[in-house]
Amino acid sequence: LVESGALTHTDAGWRLAEGSGGAPVPKGVHALAEQAMARLLPEAVVWLSAAAVLGQRFDLQAAAEVAGLSAAAAQDAADAAVRSHLVWREGARAAFVHAAVRRAVLDALTPAQSARLNDKVANRLLASPSPAPDRLARHLAAAGRIEESAPFALSGADLARGRGAGPELVELLELAERALAPDDPQRPDVVAELGATLVSVGRYDEAEGWLRQSAEQAATPRERAAAQALQAELAFRRGDPAASLRFAESGLALLGRPVPHGRLSRARALLGATARQVAHLASPSLFVGVRGPEHASPEGLAAELYRLVSQSAYLVEGASTTSLLAHLRKLNLTERYPASEALAQAWGEHAMLLHELTGPTPLTRRYAARAEAVAESLRKPGLQGRARWFQGLIALEAGELDAAGDALTEAVPLLKRLGNQWEADRALRFEAALAELAE
Repeated sequence: LVESGALTHTDAGWRLAEGSGGAPVPKGVHALAEQAMARLLPEAVVWLSAAAVLGQRFDLQAAAEVAGLSAAAAQDAADAAVRSHLVWREGARAAFVHAAVRRAVLDALTPAQSARLNDKVANRLLASPSPAPDRLARHLAAAGRIEESAPFALSGADLARGRGAGPELVELLELAERALAPDDPQRPDVVAELGATLVSVGRYDEAEGWLRQSAEQAATPRERAAAQALQAELAFRRGDPAASLRFAESGLALLGRPVPHGRLSRARALLGATARQVAHLASPSLFVGVRGPEHASPEGLAAELYRLVSQSAYLVEGASTTSLLAHLRKLNLTERYPASEALAQAWGEHAMLLHELTGPTPLTRRYAARAEAVAESLRKPGLQGRARWFQGLIALEAGELDAAGDALTEAVPLLKRLGNQWEADRALRFEAALAELAE
């Protein structure tokens, strides 16, 4: 209303201009931005469009170069945008006052205009010494140079994976999948990871198609077993532990590690797994962390499948020998290798199992502390959140409400940073239960 002249500020306060009774009231920030842009000169709109393509925050000189304006013309355009309350200036940089304002500017571009501006930004980044790969990939793709974006999308995905940024990783993997040629050898791994990451961030319907495609592309028994593991995880997250159990057992069979179902064979296997765990406890220097990473990939997949069998069998059959056997086999496998995400999770789950069987004993707390120490050393937010979640549950079961509240409260934002809504929701439910107990 201020921009249109319908509302003015006087010494007596705000006042509607005469004859403005019928002045249209914009429906939100997007509409306000559209009205403000309609009053700008063409050069200012060009400058604003270039700025929007650059990002929410942008360099003033970069905006002038991408817009193709002289320094004086760009200065006038920036001044006009500031007066229209579309951007804020911060020295040599500026920022849109709201994400919806930038969105309105981008929405006003034709596909050809958007491609041309993104092409200019991409070329500018390519000429710089060390461009951010994720940003470069997005601009190349938006410019229609999709094949060129592939290596940068993959590099950006590596960085997002290291930060534990699930939603950003999904975006970059989707971009890489579009950019890679159908026969590119990297494509199957990208498809599989895309499906797995979509599961992790809770986008299950989208994940299903990618996981099906991954299973169809699998050529070797190990690749098929990996695809079964992903489908087992999806089924478990969707609340179908019976299907999860079938997928996981099928995956183990493909790896030559079938789950025994006969009473005698299962008892014998459980006795052997228990003896190995006792040996690990008695002589850790001989058994724990003694194998190199070159063996970790096949055995890591087996450990993941055992985890899925253990948790699914527990929900289907209760505290069965199948669930306990799978848990111990997973623990024994992961303990052979140096600190890893799988080891932190295995120790945390073992702490919870011991707590259920024996209560908050020193051994229970020892495993929980081990899990947290590994999580801290790896500096992965989701892993740290999961470790705090384990600590919170143990403290809650022990009646230590203050400690449980602290741990669970810390776990929720860490899990959300990962984008893992399934685990964040789980932690929130326990936090809510804790609040009820406190009352």
